[in-house]
Amino acid sequence: MRKIKALGIGLLEMLLVLVVIASILLMAVRYFGQASESVKVDKAVNILRDVTKGSFEWLKGNPDFTNISLDALKGYVTSNCSKGDPCVNDPWGGTVKVRQGPTDQQITIILPKAPIRACNNINDLMQKEGFTAADCKLGYSASYPASS
Repeated sequence: MRKIKALGIGLLEMLLVLVVIASILLMAVRYFGQASESVKVDKAVNILRDVTKGSFEWLKGNPDFTNISLDALKGYVTSNCSKGDPCVNDPWGGTVKVRQGPTDQQITIILPKAPIRACNNINDLMQKEGFTAADCKLGYSASYPASS
């Protein structure tokens, strides 16, 4: 009698293909999640740079940072968000806050919805540029001296 060779794929082969596809999808989701967070951190750092630079320009016409606010910085911040207006929202949807720091010669910039991991990354990048350490308990919060 002749043996008939089975055509098609078996259950084991099908399960193996599904496991490989699931593994690839899992790796892709992780990679794109990290890439997305990295883009948000870069945007936040740019906002911090723009607001800091704009605040130093604002300080040239003011004695100290006593009356500093995001509204006061309109025209001084040349961010990519919109021409002439500072970024109002951080990349995580929180409202950027700018106020006088611990002394009247410092400003505090707050990104209230920055997650802890992102805050730590922002903090590392900003410290490399010579800025003070940030508080990451409730979003990103750091003070910058007028002499930076």
